[in-house]
Amino acid sequence: MKRGDLLDLYFMTLGLNNGGLNPESRKKYILMRLPLANLAEEYERVRNEIADQTKPESWKEGDDRTEWDAAFSPIMREWLDEELDICPIMLTQEEAVALVANNALDGATEMAIVKRLTQE
Repeated sequence: MKRGDLLDLYFMTLGLNNGGLNPESRKKYILMRLPLANLAEEYERVRNEIADQTKPESWKEGDDRTEWDAAFSPIMREWLDEELDICPIMLTQEEAVALVANNALDGATEMAIVKRLTQE
């Protein structure tokens, strides 16, 4: 799975209350999120490092970011597009529905989360 897709999965489920899951499903959900949480921490470090390394020397706060973005974006995209050997344990459709049902989400968000958590 691509690093960017794994990060999307983590951030999509960030802050969800897992109280609607039975104990076994909750354990499965938490264990799925642990490597994704580590990846999110790595993302922040990498993003900051790439930003520092691509920042134009003369750039000051408020300056146009076009040159900086042009240098930053391809490197960040390549990093995000890298395939990782992390295959999160996916939930069954029933487990994913139980998870989103316990949260105040709009229908589109619920559907997106269920789809993402049940992908094979």
